[in-house]
Amino acid sequence: MSDIVGKVLSIILAFILLCIAPLSMVTLMEELADRRSIMNEVANFVDEIIDSKSLTQDNLADFYIAIASYGPVVDAKVVRYVREINPDPLSAGTTYTSYVVADNMFQWNQGDLVKVTVNQIGVTGPQRFIMGTIGLVLSEFDYTQAGRIR
Repeated sequence: MSDIVGKVLSIILAFILLCIAPLSMVTLMEELADRRSIMNEVANFVDEIIDSKSLTQDNLADFYIAIASYGPVVDAKVVRYVREINPDPLSAGTTYTSYVVADNMFQWNQGDLVKVTVNQIGVTGPQRFIMGTIGLVLSEFDYTQAGRIR
């Protein structure tokens, strides 16, 4: 009787080691590759704004489509900070620079800042699979990149 129990346990263990473990690792690698790809899309988008000093509805739509084409469901926010040079009230003849959030994000001036924030919404299927099989809990994907217009 103990021989049958040992064989059943060895079959179950072999199935886990030969099927479930490699599938979990492949799923994990794909999830991390999707995250890297989204970060690359954000970097390319920020570089495009910096180089062209402008943003169009088409560029914004292409960016949203590009980040939506990967696994995680993400929300992106693009913010424009306008550079303002103000006189310093504490010392005469000097100025200080401050940045103010602007509503119009389609016209950019030299010195403005662009900030793109990408936040994951919910948990993906691969993340649930990884959590259920190997117990690894991946943190939610939150990424921010900023750049200054030259």
